[in-house]
Amino acid sequence: MPASETPTNPTRPPERDSHSTAAAVQEPELESGASESLPPAQGIYGIRSSSRYVDYDTHELLEKITQYEDERRWQRIREGIWISLLLHIVFFASLYFVPRYVFHHVEVIDPIDAIKHQAKTITVGTSRSEDDLFDSGLVRALLAAGVPRDRLNYRSLRTLGALDPAVARVTGYTRYLVDGDPSEGNAVITVVDKGGAASSITSRAEHGAPLQGTKNRAARQRWVTAVVGFDGRTLVHVPETKGTETTAITTLHVEFADRLAPDVAAGVLDGYQERLAAIREAVTESQPTFDQSVLATVPVVELLTAPVHFLAVHWRRG
Repeated sequence: MPASETPTNPTRPPERDSHSTAAAVQEPELESGASESLPPAQGIYGIRSSSRYVDYDTHELLEKITQYEDERRWQRIREGIWISLLLHIVFFASLYFVPRYVFHHVEVIDPIDAIKHQAKTITVGTSRSEDDLFDSGLVRALLAAGVPRDRLNYRSLRTLGALDPAVARVTGYTRYLVDGDPSEGNAVITVVDKGGAASSITSRAEHGAPLQGTKNRAARQRWVTAVVGFDGRTLVHVPETKGTETTAITTLHVEFADRLAPDVAAGVLDGYQERLAAIREAVTESQPTFDQSVLATVPVVELLTAPVHFLAVHWRRG
C-alpha cells in the first residue's frame, strides 16, 4: 500500500470501495450459478465413475470394508468346517473299506471241495457218503501209502471209486512232491517215497526233475488219470490238492482187469472223466446207435487209455 494511502487511524479498518463491495456481494451469486451449471462429477481421465461407493464418506467406506472382511472371515471358517467334515468322512471310510476290500485276502475254494463238503448233507439214497468214498480199494491203497485224507478232493474220490472195479490189484506206489505251478510249465517234482513194486524202479525225479508228460497233465487238470507208461506199466496218477493247488502226485502201479461185463464197464467209464459219453459220441459219428454190449469185448486198459476214435473201430467191426 502506498504511503499516501496509509490510514490515519491504523486501528480502524479500511473502508472499502463501493464498487468492490458490490462485486464482492455479487461474486457468491455468480459462483452459485456457476456451480449449478457444472456437469456431474467425473472420474479420472474424464470418465464418469460407476462405483456405488462414490457417494460414501470415508468412515462409511471403512465400515463397509470392515463388514466385508468379517463376512470373508466367517466364509473361510465355514469352508474349513466343511472341508474338515469331508476329510474325516473319507478317513473313516478308508479305515473301514480299505482293509476289507484292498488288503483282504480272498480265499479260493475249489468247487470240488465245496461239493465234497456238501456231500455230508446228501441222503444215502441219492449219493454215497464220505465214509463210503474212502472205502474203495484204491483209496485205501493211497492212505496206506501216506496220502493225507484232506488232500484227496471229492472228484478224485468219486473217480477212484468208479475205477475200483477195473483194477485187479495195486502192486506199488511212488509219491512225488510238486514244487511250482503245473499250469505255468515250470513245476518240479521230487520222489519222497516209494513202495511195493516201485521200490526197485529208479525214477528220473529221484533228486528233482521237471514235471512233464502225463503227470503234468494230471497235476494241471487235478484229475485222476489212468495211463500206460513208456515201459508198458499200467499206472494211475492221483493228484494231491490243497484248494486249487496241486501239492503232490501219487502214482499207483496197478494191474487192470482184462475185460468187464457191459454194465460194469459202462459204470467205470461213466465215472472216469466222462469217458462213456466221449466213446458214445465217437461211435455215433459213423454208427446209428451205440451198442453197449461191445464194451465187454474191449480190454479195460484200452477203454481207459486209448483215444476214443480208435475205440470206435470196435463198433464198426461189429
